[in-house]
Amino acid sequence: MRHLNVFDFNQVSWAALAQAAPHFGGRKNRSSQAQKAGLRYERKAQEYLQELFPDHYVASPWLVFRLVREPYMRWCQPDGILIEPERSFVTIIEIKLRHMPEAYAQINGIYLPVLRRLFAGSGFHFRQLEVVRWYDPSQQFPVPVQLVSTPALTPTGRFGVHIFN
Repeated sequence: MRHLNVFDFNQVSWAALAQAAPHFGGRKNRSSQAQKAGLRYERKAQEYLQELFPDHYVASPWLVFRLVREPYMRWCQPDGILIEPERSFVTIIEIKLRHMPEAYAQINGIYLPVLRRLFAGSGFHFRQLEVVRWYDPSQQFPVPVQLVSTPALTPTGRFGVHIFN
């Protein structure tokens, strides 16, 4: 796993949905076979989530944010967010081919603090969900997980895992 910058809510001074994707320069895309398989699975899962929640699911949104005492903007991109205003829920979704602790680190260390700042004062509750093709219960994970039969049943206060093939 590559090193992740981890933040908490108090470090994020400002956040917004980006109007356009950032330009990071001309990086060559040399994906391995495993990365290509993961991207194929992500596209399939994105279609599935969009069909399930056509009015509430936002696929791969770019978020722009600023940290306290930093003059420059940072960017992040969760795989998806499910915004349910009628239920006051925002579900942060990370899509992985295999269940892995990186999903927890990304959601809790980056996306959750940024989205909490973005939705500050709105009364929304946040849920965390990993959508996977393969789930191995023996995989070391930082917190207990709850398997859910549908993303709509993601629990508040626990890390949800939804198996989608």
